[in-house]
Amino acid sequence: MSTTRVGDLSLSEIESDALTARRGSEEVLHSPSDDFVVMALSSGRACLEQGGRQVVQKANQMVIYDTARPFAYVFPERYKSTSARIPRKAMLSRVPMAERLTARVVDCSSPLAGLAMSLVRQASSLEPEEGRGWGPRVGASITDILGAALEASLAPGLTPGGRHQELLRRVKADLRLRLDDPDLDLESIASAHNVSSRTINRLFAADGTTAIRWLWQERLEFAYRQLSEGCARSVTDAALASGFSDFSHFSRSFAKRFGVCPGSLLRKVA
Repeated sequence: MSTTRVGDLSLSEIESDALTARRGSEEVLHSPSDDFVVMALSSGRACLEQGGRQVVQKANQMVIYDTARPFAYVFPERYKSTSARIPRKAMLSRVPMAERLTARVVDCSSPLAGLAMSLVRQASSLEPEEGRGWGPRVGASITDILGAALEASLAPGLTPGGRHQELLRRVKADLRLRLDDPDLDLESIASAHNVSSRTINRLFAADGTTAIRWLWQERLEFAYRQLSEGCARSVTDAALASGFSDFSHFSRSFAKRFGVCPGSLLRKVA
């Protein structure tokens, strides 16, 4: 077994004979852990059970499990694996429904999943950071791609069908790609998807919010990640990358949302 740290991620390569890993209710209670683990097999097979689901994992497939909940992970034969251990907050900020995606198989032959696991494998062989500043940014990028791969492969099957839900999904995906645009407004959102502003309002109202409120929340969450994961070198960089042009407004909104000023999250980069 070899393990390396890349930012907040713990990346591992394992080759082992048959074994069983379990965390029951007592272990969860007395030895708490609060991470998600994404694991891909390059050889062998395994059976993962969590949340009332049981799935058989084969070579070139990956799964995700939650260390904060009981699970059983059985490897009945010799195997090789690559895994990424991701802090809970980092995963949920990218994939809010991550807890519902555990014990489900993702085929790594799909382009996005294959890219994600290829990055994990390559990053797991990196030398220790030795004070260099690239670790947090690389770790955050790997988490972004892993989250996108899991969401693309698994989330559609858990989302209620229908034209309106699909349109809402596309609108949200588009907005996440345009967070840095300070001129983004309801009219341009609607125009980009060939619908009316009223339709956009109805979509988000059914989701318990408004398009603009959702957009500002996403911007603040993105700014938080940029600062806490070392991707931004200054508060100004984080604000601009998140679509804020009024820095005083950004600082006030950030402090109100997270209870800390944005400057307190800046990482020291050697």
